[in-house]
Amino acid sequence: PKQLVAQLQQRLQQHPEAKGYYLLGKLYQSLQDYPQAAQALNRALQLDAVNPDIQFEYAQTLFFLRKQLSGEAKQILNTLLKQHPDHINALSLLALDAYTQKNYWQAIRYWQAILPHISPNDPTYGQLQQAIAQAQQQQSQQQQAQT
Repeated sequence: PKQLVAQLQQRLQQHPEAKGYYLLGKLYQSLQDYPQAAQALNRALQLDAVNPDIQFEYAQTLFFLRKQLSGEAKQILNTLLKQHPDHINALSLLALDAYTQKNYWQAIRYWQAILPHISPNDPTYGQLQQAIAQAQQQQSQQQQAQT
């Protein structure tokens, strides 16, 4: 992959394009080089600000880089959801971040927004229901601790 990265970087210097920077960002993600991935995906986003794949990948990379969603990443995901309200990956990332920040109510809300888009026969459906139940339990314990 590192040779492919070098070739792609060289090509992008001559012909900068959003798709190329997007692919470069994905390559850096696969190498777990999140600073470089963020830089490449940010460049892709500058060239194609309305592409939902680029928006999501950039926000996700910022999440991996900072171990939480920054204000910038949340803004990108909220913009993405305005255009694509059923974007399951964006909703999932927001739910995960909310849960890790102990904002259980918000996590539940995001997970519940995903459920209608998944078949009840899909194993993911049951996993989401379990996540919701766990978040509800955590929310209840959090409320009891505050009283």
